[in-house]
Amino acid sequence: MVSVLFMQFSIIFTVCLIASNILETKQMVFGPLHLTGGLLVFPISYIINDVVCEVWGYRRASILIWTGFLTNFAFMMVACIADAIPGAPYWENEEGFHAIFGLTPRIALASFVSFIVGSFVNAYVMSRMKIADHGPASHHEYGLGRGSRLALLLSPGILWRAAQPRTATDDDFAVGAEDRL
Repeated sequence: MVSVLFMQFSIIFTVCLIASNILETKQMVFGPLHLTGGLLVFPISYIINDVVCEVWGYRRASILIWTGFLTNFAFMMVACIADAIPGAPYWENEEGFHAIFGLTPRIALASFVSFIVGSFVNAYVMSRMKIADHGPASHHEYGLGRGSRLALLLSPGILWRAAQPRTATDDDFAVGAEDRL
């Protein structure tokens, strides 16, 4: 039987994944850092993944990961289809819509590869550290999070960068610039 709390975590997890892919097209600058809007919500998915792995185990975490992957994939497919269908003649937001969803295939590829590998590495490391620490709520609880974060920081970031066809600039995300990508 699935608990209500697990279902709620699953819903939040999935919403964060989908929202992070939509927000990924927003470019932001914080001092010397150039970031994307997806970073505002994507870390929440890893926190939820850690909690699910810690409370319900690796098996439930893998169910959560695959559910998130499939719902994210379904959303991205619908977004691609909607972007490909011409807008009504009176609708004036075709360029803006395409600026957001025209990058969907590229973002989806990088996101899916880094998400699947990163989520499973994160869940695996959390479950192995939980076993090594003899179960949840041990005195090494904070070590679990740090070890998992190290795996998290290394695996999806490297994969995300590798899946990108080239480095994007702010001009690449301007309305009408999608033809240059």
